[in-house]
Amino acid sequence: MNLTFATSEVPRAQRLSSLREAVSRQFLDLYLVPLAHDAGFDFDAFISIRELGGVRIARFGGSPVAAARTPAHIDMSDPGYYMLALPTRGVARVRQLGRQITLRPGDLALLDSSHPYTIEFANADQFEHIAYQIPKARLDARSDQIERASRAPACRLRRWATGLAISVDARGTELAHAERERHPAT
Repeated sequence: MNLTFATSEVPRAQRLSSLREAVSRQFLDLYLVPLAHDAGFDFDAFISIRELGGVRIARFGGSPVAAARTPAHIDMSDPGYYMLALPTRGVARVRQLGRQITLRPGDLALLDSSHPYTIEFANADQFEHIAYQIPKARLDARSDQIERASRAPACRLRRWATGLAISVDARGTELAHAERERHPAT
């Protein structure tokens, strides 16, 4: 499964709705809200998704935006994923399961699609973010470690994720970097 979408490909009035549809259909059902005052008309974003060995690797970027996974989304469909979130440009604020963390480039957060969450990219300009979508079934053997990691601060999560990265094919990182070089943020 491959997807590359940029809001610049559609008329301004349809950018936000087109992005919501692409993200919800190909990645995870989320509600997206632009954080700029123009309510989506000057909204600019891109998404590139590749699948490698059952793990989806998504690269997002664009104008300031908030994404929310609500109880309604979970009731409609819970595909059972963990998301390893990695901002590469800008700052992200994450809220899930009573924790609130601020992520900077190089920090990691582990999110669970079975629980509501929000992530805000409230930068003054463009942001970039990589998310690894990992089926829970692939990590069942580590469920006790994952439960602890999903509640850990970013610094301890970074150590846990370093070990996990060995389990996730290293080609995923190479693919994300190659995709970034082929489609640089505008």
